[in-house]
Amino acid sequence: MSAINLNSQKGNMTTTVVGVIMMLATLGVILATLSSSDSTLQLFQQEEQRAFYAAQSGLEYGLKRYLASDEVQDFTVSDLTIGSGVSADISLKEKNGQVIITSTGKAQKAAKTVQTVISGTDSNYIPDYAVFSDSPVSNVVTVDSIGGAQNTKLLYQNAPTLPKFDLSKLKTLAKKVRQDGNSYYYNGDLTVDEDFDPPPNTIVYVEGKTTFKKGKWDGPVYFVSNGDAAFADSWKNSDDDVQLLLYLPNSEKKVKLLPVSAEEDDPVEFKVDDGEVIPQEPYAASITVIGGDLPFGYWIFFPFWMEVYDAPITVKIKVGNGGFIYPFGPSPGAHAHRLVQKVNAGNVNDHHNPRTYVLPNDYPAGTPISVTATSWGWARPWGRAYYRNLQANSVRDQDIVLALRDGDRVPDIPAFGEQRSAAEFIADYINFNTGRISLEENQVIYLFELASRDLSLPSSDFQDLVMMVTLAKEREDLAGPGDDDGDDDDDDDDDDKDILNYITLTGGIISEGTVSGMQSDKKDDKKITNKLRVVRDEEMIKNFLKHSVNGNARIILSSKWKSIN
Repeated sequence: MSAINLNSQKGNMTTTVVGVIMMLATLGVILATLSSSDSTLQLFQQEEQRAFYAAQSGLEYGLKRYLASDEVQDFTVSDLTIGSGVSADISLKEKNGQVIITSTGKAQKAAKTVQTVISGTDSNYIPDYAVFSDSPVSNVVTVDSIGGAQNTKLLYQNAPTLPKFDLSKLKTLAKKVRQDGNSYYYNGDLTVDEDFDPPPNTIVYVEGKTTFKKGKWDGPVYFVSNGDAAFADSWKNSDDDVQLLLYLPNSEKKVKLLPVSAEEDDPVEFKVDDGEVIPQEPYAASITVIGGDLPFGYWIFFPFWMEVYDAPITVKIKVGNGGFIYPFGPSPGAHAHRLVQKVNAGNVNDHHNPRTYVLPNDYPAGTPISVTATSWGWARPWGRAYYRNLQANSVRDQDIVLALRDGDRVPDIPAFGEQRSAAEFIADYINFNTGRISLEENQVIYLFELASRDLSLPSSDFQDLVMMVTLAKEREDLAGPGDDDGDDDDDDDDDDKDILNYITLTGGIISEGTVSGMQSDKKDDKKITNKLRVVRDEEMIKNFLKHSVNGNARIILSSKWKSIN
């Protein structure tokens, strides 16, 4: 049996224990180091994340400032406080038609930079447009001024997005009692007529449909229509500078025109008593020379040379007990000074008809109107002097003045020589199916015979002068062909067969729904077309957009975003 060395075994055990302890200590150091590194990395990642969020917030600040700006201008903002311990440096630069917004978010131990690039085609400044819609728009005329030419660049249809509004806030603003003691929130439908007169800068909120018949208010008014918004034919009698901005928030509703013949104003009632027009209610009136033909002859050298010429005709009007009104020239009078010049200035037998004169005032019910026409002849060769041939008054001289109203039979009077007959002059006012006159209830036509009082002569054809009197409740309803006293929006083509009326508003339209801007109809072979015309008012649009969710005047259709580091 061999002897065991206990001292040797004790030494080996000690070495092993020390080695294990050293390994455990080394492992502890490694684990502690790894733990410390992981904590540092986690802290750095948190700082980077905070810097990234700060950069995004800075970018949103830059975008909002850009969207709200009227003009794009470069700017730099340094150390904008985003939150506790984080800030951002933001810059905007316009270069080569692009807007570049850069934001660097800064935390205590990290920084991150993000950038967006917006091209000119990716951004829209809403006040640049008279009509802005994310749906189709058809037959709408857009202009920059009332007398301006059509500019299709002022219309944007099928836009990818529209400004966003909080309807509840708009509703609250509409419910606010205005200085006139009224609020302008309507739980149902609303009809806007001449009595609708809100204060300037009023927001009108309509839960149902809105029908625009006539506008007469002063200052900008903003309409929010949750139902269809329709413009009646009678809106054409509104002033073109009525300020109206229309917002349609419902994509299933429409902005449209009502049919041409619909929603017309009630005519002024009147009677013709012995040739005198007597309105039965307060009124305004216009006188239209439809046409006429009166040739005279003058012997230059009898019996060899007769000069045929168009006899001058002048017109005067009498309203009530007032003095005479000379609508188309100065008062000639039988012995007036410079008679030739005055007759020529007021001559309506010059082949430049039709022409219309709107009487200068509104008149009380029962105030009669009469019309007088005078024909003039040459007293000397070549019209170097005139004499008064014949004067005919619609009241006093009913034997040589015929009055025609709606439904009367068309006079069967042949024309003298190669002249046009009376029926030809009033062809636009004849229903040839019935053979009767077709006028509005507020109109009367006068046929004058101005050659001679002797009606047995073949020259008595009652077409020497053809005139029409039209009544209305207000003067602005009476603009017509040749009228210099109002804005004539009628464009007559094809020998007065086609008529174009503009339904005009000054302001703008922002619509989720479609916008359809035309209605046409035919009446007595005459095509009548109404077209919606929108005159852009940049300030109105900007002011309304202040009520949008972000107060933005611009919208971004698309942009390119990237993280730089």
